[in-house]
Amino acid sequence: MRRSRGRDRKRARSNAGPRLRWKRWLIATLVAPPLAFGTGYAVAAYVIFPAVAEEPTGLVAVPRLHGSTREEAERELTGLGLAIESVVEYPHQTARAGTVIAQSPLPGQRLQPGAAVRLAVSSGRPQLQVPDLVGLPYETAARVAEQLGFTVTRRDEAAPGTTGLVFRSEPAPGTQRELPAAITLFVVAAPDAAAPELTAPGAVPDSTVAERL
Repeated sequence: MRRSRGRDRKRARSNAGPRLRWKRWLIATLVAPPLAFGTGYAVAAYVIFPAVAEEPTGLVAVPRLHGSTREEAERELTGLGLAIESVVEYPHQTARAGTVIAQSPLPGQRLQPGAAVRLAVSSGRPQLQVPDLVGLPYETAARVAEQLGFTVTRRDEAAPGTTGLVFRSEPAPGTQRELPAAITLFVVAAPDAAAPELTAPGAVPDSTVAERL
């Protein structure tokens, strides 16, 4: 009797094993898809496609100020509720003095009302003093002047000093000029060939008189 009961318990345990494995598989099958979907959604929502923060309302678009005068730029910014933080001046080859050549932030960017904009304004064409080139050979003086932005013209004139050296310039050294500017270099000319000896009409050359004697 006891043996039959033991065999029944063994059969019950052996039959329960497949049923338990089947239940686990069924649970895993039902739970895995929602869990995978939830994980994928979380990755997509928070990593790949994060939510975009809403832009605050009431922002002001920065206008394009390039080419405006400082006064015009200030009036336009003030009318939009913006201000000027700072203004710096830089020489510019083509922009008129007092006109805006750069700005920060750039046009189109949006700022809170009351925010400030930085401006760069042209101070006009770059200026430079005429260098002192007196005493230099013309080739050297011309090269220096051209590298500084001057257009060079040469004039040879009779003057004391070594042939080929610069003895004067126009404008004079130290004169302030807007670039590009012209400069004339005056160079000591080569001495003229010896002039032939002139004889008065009817006079007899000294060499002829000597021969007659």
